[in-house]
Amino acid sequence: MLTSGLKSGVIFALFTLSGLLSLSGTFQANAANTAHAATEILRLDTGIANVYLLKGPKSFLIDSSSVGHEAEIEAWLKAHQTPVESLEAIILTHGHGDHAGGALKLGKSRGVPVWVGAGDADMLNRGRSRDLIPTSFWAGVLRLFVDMPYTPFQADRLITEPVDLSPFGIQGRVLPLPGHTSGSLGVVLDEKKQAVVGDLFRGGVFQNSTPRVHFFHEERPQTMWQIWHLLEHEGLREFFPGHFGPLQAADLKRVFFPNGHFNWAIPAGGQDPESCPFETAL
Repeated sequence: MLTSGLKSGVIFALFTLSGLLSLSGTFQANAANTAHAATEILRLDTGIANVYLLKGPKSFLIDSSSVGHEAEIEAWLKAHQTPVESLEAIILTHGHGDHAGGALKLGKSRGVPVWVGAGDADMLNRGRSRDLIPTSFWAGVLRLFVDMPYTPFQADRLITEPVDLSPFGIQGRVLPLPGHTSGSLGVVLDEKKQAVVGDLFRGGVFQNSTPRVHFFHEERPQTMWQIWHLLEHEGLREFFPGHFGPLQAADLKRVFFPNGHFNWAIPAGGQDPESCPFETAL
């Protein structure tokens, strides 16, 4: 038989142990939540294209602008306490020169791996974009002025399927989003319902937060399906494009899918129909 004093001591010890275990679980949960909450998307507009820093327990640079902007990007990274050498990788949303041109000098030459969709590896190997397929008359005019070659290089990782970023402490994924180019990628933060989407679409030149069809797409119907999938199946709420933005899900639905369902059937590379004035607007 336990004495009254001994019983009280045992009960007190059990309550204390229980409390410590509870606190331990709380601390672990809070640490996990802090890790996820700390992951954020930061944007730099270089004047040519947007560059994004996915800053979390491990950090990734998304896109690298064109040749000549490397020093600007490096200074911006330092201002956010992220030296280039600390980057886990540079993720290229696609191989066009305004997004991939700075990756060699900025990162790869200093040991930072470069990831790209397998379908765009040929552009990196050549240091040049494939033929740009315009989505409007004015895009056809613009095409004459946007060739941005860069020094060829090889990517360190070719992506063909979703990549889970949780091993890097980030609750997110890299997703293949073919359409703008065959190797286009997006980066999704699952908990925040946000995504960096490259040139899947763009913001307006004068109304930066108004969704617009991008000037060029290799496979237009596939691009529209990707947008629909991110909205309806992934349930994303905020989007960070390669040009202008950010953009909200409600605006994308209003502009691209006014009938509330996916019903586009435009031939690949086809010009925008005259019945869709938003597509040719700046």
